[in-house]
Amino acid sequence: MELGTTIKALRKALKISRPLLSERTGLSKTTIYNIEHNLSFPTRKNIAKICEGLGVPESYLLVFSVKDEEISKERRDAFRCYMIPLRILLLEEAGVKIEGI
Repeated sequence: MELGTTIKALRKALKISRPLLSERTGLSKTTIYNIEHNLSFPTRKNIAKICEGLGVPESYLLVFSVKDEEISKERRDAFRCYMIPLRILLLEEAGVKIEGI
């Protein structure tokens, strides 16, 4: 699980710039950059700030952070069947318009 990569992907999907997220969270742009590039791991407090700045519940990060490789081969097909629609639903709930689906 690469939490920083997930934060960056969510931020981009929500069309929120790094400077805007910095402003919303009170974290420096450098701190956000380091988190997004997995150079540092955010504290629990900073995860809460980032989620608030993105306008999503913290549980979204857990859902979006799970990778196929982390699921056993026997359960991977079921994981894919459920997780893709769930991720789309969560993005739409957060205000991201999903087109072409």
